[in-house]
Amino acid sequence: MPMTMTADEPTTASAIVAGVKTGHHVLRIDGYSRTKNVVPNGQFITSRSFRAAGHSWHVFYYPNGFDDESIEYISLYLLLDHYS
Repeated sequence: MPMTMTADEPTTASAIVAGVKTGHHVLRIDGYSRTKNVVPNGQFITSRSFRAAGHSWHVFYYPNGFDDESIEYISLYLLLDHYS
């Protein structure tokens, strides 16, 4: 059943506006070829915790992909550690 509006119905609206913080972190992978040979698909190496944009983060690095569909790629996941 299609909905129709009449002139008697009030129109409402809302908005969610998030503040923007920026930051950056450089992740350097030393021994990339070795990690490809040693760490199997689905297994990861965790970065140290770092702070950026007012929060604490970790990077999960999967040198042989996260799952069977990504086995020919690396996978990187950014994990929010703590709100600040």
